[in-house]
Parts: sequence; structure tokens; C-alpha cells
Amino acid sequence: MYKYFEGKPRLIFKAIKGQPRIKGSDFTELHPKGTFILKMSGHVAVCKDGIILDIWDCTYRSVYTAWKIDEVTSNEN
Repeated sequence: MYKYFEGKPRLIFKAIKGQPRIKGSDFTELHPKGTFILKMSGHVAVCKDGIILDIWDCTYRSVYTAWKIDEVTSNEN
């Protein structure tokens, strides 16, 4: 999976002592446009145009890393 993300823009959300990590619901508010793959605590999900696409509600999970996926490059083999 990580090989696919090589060269793609990514956001890393490091832990800051005494502060909570960013949650999936916070990420959607900060990034209302675009497609992102979110690496969350124990999970991976997609955020497309401010909506997390998943089979269950994972918006409460912490986001560790987000990769921005371009619509043009998402169909590469």
C-alpha cells in the first residue's frame, strides 16, 4: 500500500503532548474539497470532498497520516 503513495502529497499529524490528536470529523472540516486516504488508529478510510466514505462511522478515530489523491492519477495501474 505504501508504495502506491510514494510521491503523493501527504499530511502527517504528530502527537503533541497534552493535546488530543485530530479526529476524522475534524479532518473533514479542515479539508472540505479533494480526495484523501486517511491512515487512522487501527483503520484506513477515504475522505472525499469532506465526507468520510466507509462501511461504518470511523469519524471518532484519530488521523495519523493523510495522502492527497488526484482524480487524474487515481486511475493509474
